Amino acid sequence: MKFLYFFSALNLSLILIRCAPQTENSFSDDAKIYGVVDGSEKFLNFRTIIVDECSACHGDFASYTAEQWVSLGYVVASDSTNSKLYRRIRGSSVGGEEDMPPISILSPAQRETIVEWINSL
Repeated sequence: MKFLYFFSALNLSLILIRCAPQTENSFSDDAKIYGVVDGSEKFLNFRTIIVDECSACHGDFASYTAEQWVSLGYVVASDSTNSKLYRRIRGSSVGGEEDMPPISILSPAQRETIVEWINSL
């Protein structure tokens, strides 16, 4: 009997976790339908680069909101030069480790899109 009670409580916990309120969109283009938490075109452009160029290895990056990028320490609002994310991008030329992506390099337009979004915060 105790086993059934434990199993029922566990099952209910899993259901509640799966039904948590959505605060952000997936990276599957539903943002175009439902909007994004940030709502800005600059964030959408930034997020597209992250999904296309980074999420294969850094899958969790695709789901971050603008606030999470800042709170997790990857981005310094309004300061791309001192943002960990931008300092790690190969070709950023700001004095960081510049080792991402490991095989390729982002285009100048992609790097500029990232700078524009960070500096707009």
